[in-house]
Order: sequence, then structure tokens, then C-alpha cells
Amino acid sequence: MHCVSIVIEVLLLLFSFGIGIVLFSQAQRVLLMQTKFYAKLNWKIKPISMEKEVRFTRKMGKLLLILASITTILIIIISNS
Repeated sequence: MHCVSIVIEVLLLLFSFGIGIVLFSQAQRVLLMQTKFYAKLNWKIKPISMEKEVRFTRKMGKLLLILASITTILIIIISNS
């Protein structure tokens, strides 16, 4: 059972790192995908300032990478205790 939880933790961390990398490196593309998604739901979204939105999206990606890194370190420390 312990192995299963480790596998799940690793998969969630890899997913978090992947999303963080995409948000950080492809912020403009992510926002375009979000706009297209909402258009299919009959919603029109448009940020007041696309430049600010891109910067914010990149910051969120960076934050996700930092949190995933901290979580990885904590899991390693706890599992070795």
C-alpha cells in the first residue's frame, strides 16, 4: 500500500511540474486556449491588459513549480525519517 501512495504522489508531482512549466513557458498560448474554451461555452472573456495577464500567468506557473519543489523535498525528507 505504501508503494501505491508513493506512485500517486510522484504522478501528482510530475503533473504539477508539467502544468507549472506550461504556464510559465507558454502563458500566451494557455490564455488563448482558455479564451477558445470559454467561447465554446458561449462566454466571451478578454483581459483588460493581455500583458498583465501573461505576467500573472507566468507568476502562477513559477509559484506552482516552487510549491511542487517544496513538496518534493518534504516528501523525500519525511520518507527518509
